[in-house]
Amino acid sequence: FGDAECGLLQELIPHLNRALWLKRDLTTIDFERNIASDTLDVMAIGIVVADQSSNIRFANRTAREILQENDGISGIHDKIHAESDPGDNLKSCISRVIYKAQTGAVCSGEVIAVNRPSGAEKLAVFVSSVLVDNLQSGWARVADPLALLVLRDSRRPVEPQLVF
Repeated sequence: FGDAECGLLQELIPHLNRALWLKRDLTTIDFERNIASDTLDVMAIGIVVADQSSNIRFANRTAREILQENDGISGIHDKIHAESDPGDNLKSCISRVIYKAQTGAVCSGEVIAVNRPSGAEKLAVFVSSVLVDNLQSGWARVADPLALLVLRDSRRPVEPQLVF
């Protein structure tokens, strides 16, 4: 190598080193995200994260199954909706919980019971806010306020659904 090439390498090495560190960090983040997602997917309760407009941002496997049954609660066009819920109580509950979190009011969450057209026992839904100020996704903070919905279907086993 001549002086020009050595000078160029001297300039590039810190950037290449940084790229390798970033690749390692991204691989670690991806691994952690996959572990968290897989852990939530084996839970026997449904977990849904929704925004203020009831758009579903995340749903674990149990929640997706409950929503696909379309028995009182569903995910139509990626929005969570309770069909048998007079006055759209679920949507109001999501908005109320998020509003309380935005204003700093103490809110431990709300529980609603969703009627089922099939006649099955009501679906218990716990709605709580996700503390957006403390939530980070990768390098960026999550800007939209979010709600966490926990769906408990009495017809489903309480044990985790281990799939190998």
